[in-house]
Amino acid sequence: MKKKVWVFIIFLLVFLQPLGTTVAAKTELQPLYETVKELLPTEAEFIIPNTPDSVSSIQVFDFDQDGQQEMMVTYRLENGLGKLHALLLKKEGNQWKKIWETTSEGFDIEYAGFEDITGDGVGEFVIAWGIGASAGNKLEIYRWEENTLKRIIEPRFFHRMELLKGENQTSLALWERYCCDAFLVDVLTWASKGLVSDEDLYRQYYPQVMSYYEAKIKEMDAWFYWYALADAQLKANLMVEVTESIQKGLTFIHGKKEFNELRRRLEAKTSPQNATQ
Repeated sequence: MKKKVWVFIIFLLVFLQPLGTTVAAKTELQPLYETVKELLPTEAEFIIPNTPDSVSSIQVFDFDQDGQQEMMVTYRLENGLGKLHALLLKKEGNQWKKIWETTSEGFDIEYAGFEDITGDGVGEFVIAWGIGASAGNKLEIYRWEENTLKRIIEPRFFHRMELLKGENQTSLALWERYCCDAFLVDVLTWASKGLVSDEDLYRQYYPQVMSYYEAKIKEMDAWFYWYALADAQLKANLMVEVTESIQKGLTFIHGKKEFNELRRRLEAKTSPQNATQ
């Protein structure tokens, strides 16, 4: 009998406590939602981004570093024909005011959050609009400049994104569908005025790409998996591995044009002229 009592007590501690915490969190956010609703069109519907985990349709961040947090709101209009919105609100005195807004076509928001992409010690607003299963997602990055948010990259399209957090800044691994479930992967770091391919970081990230394609090739020995793997090896500067993958790829009936182009890229990268630069 005592054993059953203790099992019931443990059940209460494990399962009911998180429930109470969740309710409390929602209660704390409720005043913000009520405030925002008054500033949005009546047909507006809040959107919770798919990632990162535990994100909300209202996020707070101190963009201008004045000690007062701003509110970033993601929403859609019920009859907006696929129009998605990201709205920034700033408190001036006792009033919240709209100071910036951007829109995009799409079905949902894949990612919305704040990351120090540029490495200047202040987070940027990173948003990925979900365009569709085939088209993937559209990435945009905004930085606080001259009392507003300004886009600092041309939109990039991807199907899967991973944030690679370093000591001073966050880099991005973007997987873009090439064919079927084969993806071409870019690892990008901010340098000077834009995102550039980061060969050193790519080499660190490469085991994840390799693991993915090793599993796929075991399921089906297809040329497009070998092509995507060879592309990753070339970007990671793994010359022996990419040479072997290209040789393997050229044994397939399909994809010869693509593998020959990879071979030309490899030769250009290993040419004496390149080696001395």
